[in-house]
Amino acid sequence: MESPSIVSEEDQYPECEKLKMLRPRIDAIGEFLEWLEGEDLHICGQNDNEFFYRYMGSFNSLIEKHLGISATRLESERRAMLQRCYDMNDGK
Repeated sequence: MESPSIVSEEDQYPECEKLKMLRPRIDAIGEFLEWLEGEDLHICGQNDNEFFYRYMGSFNSLIEKHLGISATRLESERRAMLQRCYDMNDGK
């Protein structure tokens, strides 16, 4: 009979672990971006015609892109965690 394999949470939920590890950086970047906005300073992009435009996306998506975090994978892992908790409680 094979013994059950033990899978660490790091291996099972790598994107969530990455998020946890990067939390101090995420918070610092987020605070800085909010400060910029409070100072009426904005992040801009430049199109092919060399016109500038104000970035209208969320700060979270910018931070995720910068740090290589996948919101899709995070959501998938969170759903898997919830399902695991549900299964451990026999659906009760």
